[in-house]
Amino acid sequence: DVSIDTSPGRTPEETIAKARQIRAAALAPADPSTQDRRVAAAASQMEMQALQQQAEQAREQRSGEGRAAGALAAYRQVAAVGEPATGFSAAA
Repeated sequence: DVSIDTSPGRTPEETIAKARQIRAAALAPADPSTQDRRVAAAASQMEMQALQQQAEQAREQRSGEGRAAGALAAYRQVAAVGEPATGFSAAA
């Protein structure tokens, strides 16, 4: 009977690595027990959740980059044309 820390890591990447190590340790015996298989299944679930988190973070990052690129393009367009028209004349 061995105690295994199954808490997630600080990042999805750490959690994925930890889950893979836990699963490998649980399935290391030539004839894994029912409990070993349960631990391995829990580690697989932990890995899947971390992979989903990682994918979500990547989507958010790509989305943020897209918004930033759009804002930059709009700024460049205004800068190329000059100040937007206000309807007021500078001549007195």
